[in-house]
Amino acid sequence: MPPSLSSHIFILLMFILTLLFCVSFCPPVLAQNFKPRSGYDKCSTFVEGQGLYVFGGDPYSPENFMLDLSVSWATSDPVFKKLGDGPRLNKISCAITNDGEDVFVLSQGSGQFYNVRSDSWTPFPNTNFATVPPMALAASDPETGIVYIPEGGTDLAGKKVMLSVDPATKTVSSAGFNLPVFYDVVAWNGHLRSMFVSNGTLSSLLFTPSNVTGSSDGWSVLKTERRPGTPGLWTCGAPAYGGSMMVLLGHDILSSGFKGSVYMLDVEKGIWAVGPPPPPNAFRSNHCAVSGDYFIAWGYRDGTTLVFDLNTQQWVSRYIAPPSTPPPPPPPPPPPTTTKILKPSHTATPKPGNMSSGDKNLVSIIVTVTGTLLATVLGLVF
Repeated sequence: MPPSLSSHIFILLMFILTLLFCVSFCPPVLAQNFKPRSGYDKCSTFVEGQGLYVFGGDPYSPENFMLDLSVSWATSDPVFKKLGDGPRLNKISCAITNDGEDVFVLSQGSGQFYNVRSDSWTPFPNTNFATVPPMALAASDPETGIVYIPEGGTDLAGKKVMLSVDPATKTVSSAGFNLPVFYDVVAWNGHLRSMFVSNGTLSSLLFTPSNVTGSSDGWSVLKTERRPGTPGLWTCGAPAYGGSMMVLLGHDILSSGFKGSVYMLDVEKGIWAVGPPPPPNAFRSNHCAVSGDYFIAWGYRDGTTLVFDLNTQQWVSRYIAPPSTPPPPPPPPPPPTTTKILKPSHTATPKPGNMSSGDKNLVSIIVTVTGTLLATVLGLVF
């Protein structure tokens, strides 16, 4: 018995609907993630929930990239994005500006701005960086926007000084305050409104710009209890939860290989906590960030990416991006300039059961299109 006309039409319509569904809802095939090369002499800075930005490296083949913190990923397949090449950068310092839009990058006496949104580079007009050492860590004050670079330069007597860079005015000046100790980590702590400086073996220091007076250089010791374990060096560190916690990755200098872990400092109480032993090659991760409840570290030697859950205090295999911040609500409408009461409109309201002329035209269009499609289907079938 030959199939009926209704069967032909039903099969054809199902085919069309299935095709439309696939086109509309099936995700496009994504290109393979960019994989950065490992290397030395890089600098990094981060924006929570946005990205860990890494610049520079080998002067003959520098590479700039971002570890995406706006999306979730597994440590076996983190999401990297290549950034604009820009100038050749190595042995550099960098810090995000207070608006989160630009990264100030200092490389061998030359300053640059990298714009996050446009993925473009702009030279810094002031070139007074002739005395900058090969590499110096940096941090920016989110309130003033000033970037501080401890040991960023030397004075005429060859004495190390701290540089301050104002991205707004494009000026560079010597802060004139010597860094008391060698350091491994420099990060701005918003909770203390100070720059946190530590080397893992001695007491951590704070530089507080508001404390700079004629008799004070702004440096002070952050009072804490003794750090657990054998004193060692930090490989990287970052503030968490607005700066109420500092998270640092370190190792024991008296041990062979890496036997350290991640250390968490409650800056208000001065109490340390230590996490469990990290995965292999953790010591090689010297670029780190904090995003939401996660501490993230990337290794410069073999490209290992590590994630530590600050809630459970365990090393985990997956990073979960924090929820995106909703846009601010629109401003309220301005108050009326007069108190005049408007008369109600006399626009007629269609009665139930009656169609407006617009509705009639719409029905006519639908009937016409349906008839045309039906005729086309019948023609295809017969």
